[in-house]
Amino acid sequence: MNPAAAQKLVEQGKVGEIMKFATEHVAEDARRVVLQGVLRSTVIAQALLKESCVDRLIELVSREKDPATRGQLLGMAVASSAGRSNFRGRALAELLVKLAKQEKEPHGRRELVGAFLAGNNIPYYLSDADSVLLIWRLVRDEDDKAWQSKTVAMLLRSPRAYSLFSNKEEANWAMQLVRHEAAAPVREELLGFLLGNQQTVGVLIGQGHFDAMLTLAKELPDR
Repeated sequence: MNPAAAQKLVEQGKVGEIMKFATEHVAEDARRVVLQGVLRSTVIAQALLKESCVDRLIELVSREKDPATRGQLLGMAVASSAGRSNFRGRALAELLVKLAKQEKEPHGRRELVGAFLAGNNIPYYLSDADSVLLIWRLVRDEDDKAWQSKTVAMLLRSPRAYSLFSNKEEANWAMQLVRHEAAAPVREELLGFLLGNQQTVGVLIGQGHFDAMLTLAKELPDR
């Protein structure tokens, strides 16, 4: 959204009105564009933060009828600067998990989590182990292996991701995903994260996965 237009909406107090109208009366493709523009605007995010309107923002986006669009927009709302400022650390992860569990459509739920993790530097806002674990287990509960692989690759960008593997069950599940379920391009990305972090390597070796990691490493290009 044009910054000048966004500023005008804020000054006139029309943000909520625009979002309400878009969710209820605008055709799907145009509605998605309008709401994405609102969610990506720093000016609007700051205004929402100042007015403590994040809950209202989420409530409006939740009215979206298409599950995929609803999930995408909710993920963007949580990942927005307003969302990150209102819900920090574990509270941000808890909000994501809460919204995901409320979403009954699997596709909408996956879009929600994916859009959140695709947000600007979002993995780095998950700076404590508990936050990462909450979202990790949310991903584990899904049954789409291709989606799980891609989403785990995004989650592993968190500087605290290595802490997951001190839990033997989580380490075993991750290695199972990498060895048997992830498609080749995603598997290479996953291995890049696993092998590129000395703390992760040390923990996984301690969990008995040295041979498996060595075998997988040999599959990577130029190794």
